[in-house]
Amino acid sequence: MVVDQRNMMASHPRTIDRVRQAQNAAETIVSKEDLKLGGGERYLDAINGMVFADDPDQGYVRGQNFLHAGLKLGFKVPDGFVLRNGTSQVTAEDRNGAAIVFDAAQVQRSRNLLQYIQEEWTQGVALSDLQNVTINGIAAATGRTRLNTQQGVADLRVVAFQWDGTQIFRMMFLTPARNTGAYAEGIRRTMFSFGRLSEREASDLKTLRLITVPASPDDTAGSLSTTMPYGSLNEAWFRMLNDLTPNQPLPVGPSIKVVTA
Repeated sequence: MVVDQRNMMASHPRTIDRVRQAQNAAETIVSKEDLKLGGGERYLDAINGMVFADDPDQGYVRGQNFLHAGLKLGFKVPDGFVLRNGTSQVTAEDRNGAAIVFDAAQVQRSRNLLQYIQEEWTQGVALSDLQNVTINGIAAATGRTRLNTQQGVADLRVVAFQWDGTQIFRMMFLTPARNTGAYAEGIRRTMFSFGRLSEREASDLKTLRLITVPASPDDTAGSLSTTMPYGSLNEAWFRMLNDLTPNQPLPVGPSIKVVTA
């Protein structure tokens, strides 16, 4: 475990670099003349019905919840954390520097979880407050430690869940030491929100798609953004998707991009 990889986006280009890369790529695909000659309408037709947000095989972010239909599992992070779904891990961060990382590990045989988190997962890090727990019928083990990181002193709590004989799911909670007490209840709630989805819950999860519809006089950004997967940020994302300023009313008539299951 490399503690200084606390910044979960460290392996990605900076945001401004990603924006520039996207702009350069877009310019090679769509010319400005295309946009002038009705390309906008062709663009809207082309994206109508496309998958929006998460690849279903990687699970879904729904507000503060991460849900995976294939694995039939889910959990909920505290308000104020922004969930990001990746191919190998799910991360959540808040503006104060706290972070949550969720991932999976394969072991060759069923292991004592306390031994696993000490001898394999966090090898070389001295954990305290080690204990076995049962969470929603799932055997789990947890421990904590205090670390010196490049961002300052931080508290780390780790939790390992024994999913089956060889599959372990893991959560790491990293909080600035000065604020750990304020995060304690949120961490506990996130730990105890982890569990299995029923067949019905898994089958009810639907892929979100982007569609284009004409706006009616009764529509508002608030009413059309309710199916976005970003909770309290739904309207902000909807406005960004449709290039609308914070207080700009919806244009009546032209096609608006909305998200639906």
